[in-house]
Amino acid sequence: QLYSKLIPNKKKINFIGYLLPEPPQYIPKKKPIDLFVMFGGGGQALDQVKRMSHILHRVKNKKIFILTGPLFQNAEHQKLQKKYPQIKFIKSSKNIKKYLLRSKLVITHCGYNSIMETLQYGGNILLCPRLKITRKEQLYRAKYFKRKWICDYFDYRDNDLKIMEKIIRNFNNRKKYNPLA
Repeated sequence: QLYSKLIPNKKKINFIGYLLPEPPQYIPKKKPIDLFVMFGGGGQALDQVKRMSHILHRVKNKKIFILTGPLFQNAEHQKLQKKYPQIKFIKSSKNIKKYLLRSKLVITHCGYNSIMETLQYGGNILLCPRLKITRKEQLYRAKYFKRKWICDYFDYRDNDLKIMEKIIRNFNNRKKYNPLA
């Protein structure tokens, strides 16, 4: 409410958290997640989730979670879960931290909040920028993070094999970004 006079639409601003990793005692003791995928909301997120599900369903013996987001229709969510039973689809989560902390690799779009949340919890991250004309900043952001050796990215327009190679290379690399280093 502090900013309600400054924001014309009076949209709610969500706090994304601190930009430093939390102390180790907050790490959940549950089994690790091999791949955690999140693309935020919106129309293009549906296309990205469908494509990533199609690519990742070929990965065997890995625990894969895909966060579909609150804007996903229930019917679409159920259709994906039925088509790809080896992937765990999560409709939405208020406590995304518990998934990020357990993940060996996080694949996400290049939204500022998504990147900061993943880096905050020390995640190995692979970016997939949205490439619509109105989202050009995502490609610039992805290139910036790659240039700074923080993480890699893949182009959503690449073929499935090239994307899978990037995922495998980043999964095997498993470097954790440490903002204090």
